[in-house]
Amino acid sequence: MTPASVTNGAASVASSGNVADDLAAAVEAFNGDLTAAAWVMHPRAAVDIVLRTGGLGLGSDMGVRGGTLLGLPALVSQAVPLDSTGSAITLLDPTGIAAVDQGLAFEATENGMVEVDDVPTGATDTPVAQSATPVSLFQADAMAVKVTRRVNWENARTGGVVVVTGCDYATGSA
Repeated sequence: MTPASVTNGAASVASSGNVADDLAAAVEAFNGDLTAAAWVMHPRAAVDIVLRTGGLGLGSDMGVRGGTLLGLPALVSQAVPLDSTGSAITLLDPTGIAAVDQGLAFEATENGMVEVDDVPTGATDTPVAQSATPVSLFQADAMAVKVTRRVNWENARTGGVVVVTGCDYATGSA
């Protein structure tokens, strides 16, 4: 996938199964600006932190929609991977992430063939199979529009992103 996630190549810490120890290890490995940092995690990890800590101390201001953790914003996203080994909790410094957005580019054409089918058989990169439902844009007096957006980002500071992997606090300890 291009561009790679901001966690690509980031420092990694394996979860100990203990919430407090994992957060301490992440902070220890972190080399970004702690005053600007934020936690990013799957909603399930946020819930597990609250349940493990009894809603007190570390998890007193957390919930399924995030909150704060160690005084830093805790953001939740379904896009954070979750599997049978648990999830990841990321500590990141957003001020250390360089981003470039070239905006939108539009291209239109009235010449070409499109496959109009709910289950297309042709490949988009190497069209070798002919569909039974090709439609000529020219003959249909139609137009196709391609929209492209070029965006890229990378960590500008070494250690500005730390990932705690394998976080499964459902049965762990606080």
